[in-house]
Amino acid sequence: MESTTRFLVIVLLGVVLICCNNNKSVNGYFTSFVFGDSLVDAGNNDYLFTLSKANLPPYGIDFKPSGGKPTGRFTNGRTISDIVGEVLGGKSFPPPYLAPNSEDEAVKRGINYASGASGILDQTGQLFIGRVPLREQVKYFEETKMQMVNKIGDNRTNNLLKKAIFSITIGSNDVLNYFQPSIPFFGHHHHNSITSLIFQDFMLSNLTLQLKRLQELGGRKFVVVGIGPLGCIPFIRALNLLPSGKCSEEVNELIKGYNNKLNGVLDQLNKDLAPQTIFVYANSYDIFLNIIQNHQHYGFENRNDPCCGGSIPPLICFMSNNNTNNNNNNNVMCDDRSNMVVVLSFQPLHFHSPQLPKTKTHYGLGVARCGIAEPSGKPAPFGEKTKYKDGLFEKGFMSLFGRKMGKFAAKEKKTERESSKGFWDYDYDSFVDVSKRVMQGRSRLQQQEVVREVLLSMLPPGAPAQFRKLFPPTKWAAEFNAALTVPFFHWLVGPSEVIEIEVNGVKQKSGVLIKKCRYLENSGCVGMCVNMCKIPTQDFFTNEFGLPLTMTPNFEDMSCEMAYGKVPPPFEEDPVSKQPCFSEICSMANPSSSICHKLQA
Repeated sequence: MESTTRFLVIVLLGVVLICCNNNKSVNGYFTSFVFGDSLVDAGNNDYLFTLSKANLPPYGIDFKPSGGKPTGRFTNGRTISDIVGEVLGGKSFPPPYLAPNSEDEAVKRGINYASGASGILDQTGQLFIGRVPLREQVKYFEETKMQMVNKIGDNRTNNLLKKAIFSITIGSNDVLNYFQPSIPFFGHHHHNSITSLIFQDFMLSNLTLQLKRLQELGGRKFVVVGIGPLGCIPFIRALNLLPSGKCSEEVNELIKGYNNKLNGVLDQLNKDLAPQTIFVYANSYDIFLNIIQNHQHYGFENRNDPCCGGSIPPLICFMSNNNTNNNNNNNVMCDDRSNMVVVLSFQPLHFHSPQLPKTKTHYGLGVARCGIAEPSGKPAPFGEKTKYKDGLFEKGFMSLFGRKMGKFAAKEKKTERESSKGFWDYDYDSFVDVSKRVMQGRSRLQQQEVVREVLLSMLPPGAPAQFRKLFPPTKWAAEFNAALTVPFFHWLVGPSEVIEIEVNGVKQKSGVLIKKCRYLENSGCVGMCVNMCKIPTQDFFTNEFGLPLTMTPNFEDMSCEMAYGKVPPPFEEDPVSKQPCFSEICSMANPSSSICHKLQA
């Protein structure tokens, strides 16, 4: 469960990195351009002569905007691009390119070019006849841009594209075509003709060409989704005669190799095109595999069978015409979709797991929302604790950090109660309590080192080095990370806002004003604020990430100012080193000392 939440953190971080910095279009709308296959197709195939269609029930049965009617989406609800758009503030979804008059919406909402059965390679999906390969999708976008220029002018179009999100979710069908048996008149079986390594490189070279073309056409913010664990889907397991619960290692090894190379390609593109352009890799493989392997933790009963359509083509799925239980008929939509991980042999479900917040889906994307429960909507006055209304997502972060820190904490007396606590049962008080127990018996430097180890354990291998490549210590990087801090650390410190500060004589919006630090007001401890938050966070960004950060807590009102790009002073020269305890509210205070004793150890 911890590893799953870690993946949620990484994916959310990647999306927020490129999306928090004002992505509204020139007309104030959120604009996105979507490329891919059936995972994100919003109805383009409805306008093609193709065997790959999703225009009949039960497709869309759980899609509220259409009232449960099919829209051409190859799932029972929303697609990943729909969810990302909603998370980032979109009020409606980009229309399919092939729909009538879709170009009228390009400036407001963007366009969806994705096509079911399509792939990176032109020949992928020939069996289904009609589809729009990635190369043609990019050509369609080029036509869209020309229409936008004619409508709003060249400068406004370029400005809009710089702020828009370009998402690419494609490659699964290429892999499936590589492994499926040969079919007369529809090409040969690549599996027996070229090696997996050559096939990976062939896919990547073609994908890279299209990514560069989109960048040349004006795209600047890209989310590229890796391929999921196709070796575990019913179609591949049936194809390889694998027993229930087993995955094809051969298929998954090819995908892991491809994803690893894709990550490297995106790193190189970031290096070559930074800072104007950024590519973020979304790790769908690990997220979805973890859900399959730990399905019961998410409230699912069946990870092996599709909800509808059987495991091998033609994958026909239809609604039942009576009220009887049709779960024994593979072609009839299952009665309880909430118990199934996949809706079709190829397609994951859009689901609401009882063990995850309702904003979550199988892609692991959500939004960090931490609401103040005070009637005023503002933090409580000094000396009073602000009331918060935390959701499961916030508790997930609290639990993850708390459990990581708990490995270093002094043993709690009520170990039986603690050991029986579920993952989502942790709250902010539990998180603060663990922090206090970490302080016990440790010096100031030892406390800071614990936090450093916990922060490093939250990141994938090599993340600090990649951060340094993506975000050299520039004004842009400082402002970018300030924008990221406000939504991403809301759960930890409470409400905050980006402010303008001066760094080396230059005014920039790389400051963050935390209005009343939740960590400080809940702990009431100066030592915890300095040793467990301020100093290790400063050091982590400055030394590990290479981006200077100075944090200046105000112990008069418990606010705090974060200044990205500003080098922090040595501890001995920092005013916090002389700060006395909160003698009236801190249980660990030493009233007789003029300086907090936790800062002297």
